[in-house]
Amino acid sequence: MIKNKNIVIIGSSSELAQEVLQQINLENSIFSISLKESNETNHLKVSNYLEDATSIVEFISSVDDPIVVFFNGYLAENRPLQNPSSSEIVKTLEINYVVPYNLTAMILKNNINISKFVFISSFAAVKQRNKNFVYGYSKKLLEDSIMSLKLNNYLFIRFGKIKTSMSINHNSSFLDLDKKKAANIIVKFLEPKSGIVYPNVSTKLLSIFIKVIPSPVIKYFNI
Repeated sequence: MIKNKNIVIIGSSSELAQEVLQQINLENSIFSISLKESNETNHLKVSNYLEDATSIVEFISSVDDPIVVFFNGYLAENRPLQNPSSSEIVKTLEINYVVPYNLTAMILKNNINISKFVFISSFAAVKQRNKNFVYGYSKKLLEDSIMSLKLNNYLFIRFGKIKTSMSINHNSSFLDLDKKKAANIIVKFLEPKSGIVYPNVSTKLLSIFIKVIPSPVIKYFNI
């Protein structure tokens, strides 16, 4: 279990982040950032992650050598008989890619010492599929863009679907994890893991399968 670390949670009001906050050992110091008010001791409320980026970076700069975890995420696809609207497409790209990438780039530009950057990704980033093309593209774009920044230490956790109120009407699969179990995996991975990892063997094996089979086959079988 991770101990004696400073952990910055960006998007701390999300359901998954709230589960993580409950599981992080009390021997760690938590600093949270969200769009909502919070009872957390060290909390920064913002009205917009991009417009308030300077305040966010200043807040993080006051924390000594933190692990920065991004919980900014949005998923509007994979719903029966419903494609994402144009506004949902814009929102998907902004929340899943633009916000975490721009904040990370600004932190680096300001030469703030960060122990590790952690991003909640998806195995949908492996190959874009018809059922969640925009979502998968946003995650792939984030991974590629973050790696282009040449970070010293980063972690992408490629989950399958995490059961939250946001995904309640989405199709289910054997890869689904409840938010409590997903949070437990995040907490366990925070310190020892780096690079691109998967929550379990099943998710990793399916990602390998998805990566090697041709896109027309994926579309035909609606995988």
